Amino acid sequence: MPIRVPSQIEIFDFLVPHDRGAGRVLRDRAYGDGARQRLDVFLPKDREAAPAPILIHFHGGGWNSGSKAGYAFIGKTFAARGLVTVLPNFGLHPEAAYPRFLEDCAAAVACVREQAGAFGADQDRIFLSGHSAGGYNAAMLALDDRWLKRVGVPKSSLAGWIGLAGPYDFLPLDVEDSIRTFSHVDDLPATQPINYVGDTSPPGFFANGAPDTLVGKYHVEHMAAAYEKLGLGHTAKIYPNMNHYWIMLSLARPFRSRFPVYRDMVDFIETILGDR
Repeated sequence: MPIRVPSQIEIFDFLVPHDRGAGRVLRDRAYGDGARQRLDVFLPKDREAAPAPILIHFHGGGWNSGSKAGYAFIGKTFAARGLVTVLPNFGLHPEAAYPRFLEDCAAAVACVREQAGAFGADQDRIFLSGHSAGGYNAAMLALDDRWLKRVGVPKSSLAGWIGLAGPYDFLPLDVEDSIRTFSHVDDLPATQPINYVGDTSPPGFFANGAPDTLVGKYHVEHMAAAYEKLGLGHTAKIYPNMNHYWIMLSLARPFRSRFPVYRDMVDFIETILGDR
């Protein structure tokens, strides 16, 4: 049997200290029959009597790679803040071509919502989050009603969504990842999160690094403009001196004092929860 070499993010996750306020971890819970339809659940150690809010975070990887493996630091980061935090895998291109990976993500949300009581969680206070391609997935589920409606998740269950260096407005297709993933789609405008911002869109937190050359900061600027036009609640951040990967890696405990991403995300989440 060949030896599996850990990815760079798995090595990072192994080396950085994790938050200690996270309790039991439930690994590889099935939300479907597919090999990648599995998720990990991170539970707060000191759970209050009231059901906890939920954060579901989708990994990046250009829609054709990546895994929840290596992101325990994110699971424990937010579990330590009192959120039941979920890291799903989902099908990858080309085996799970668009829109299959979105259908997987929606199925994961439906499963978590259905089992929320067993996790001590509130099925109607769900945040969707993601980095890079995972940020796209989170945005599409939050903004385009098709995906969650098909699996029976009411839009009212979403408290908000968070995108870290996510692409939301990328036509015409001009990057290898997006060309590979979306060029087969007849209705390309229907693949763009920016086109689904509407009066009932949930609050959003969208952030990027100014020098990010993989997903430009204009994605945040365009999304912020769409939210502002409709007077919707949102937080938009463009961070100087932060590249495509550090906006996500900065959530790890050793780097929070140097970078504001974690604090800004927590402020957004706590403000939304205070209003619900």
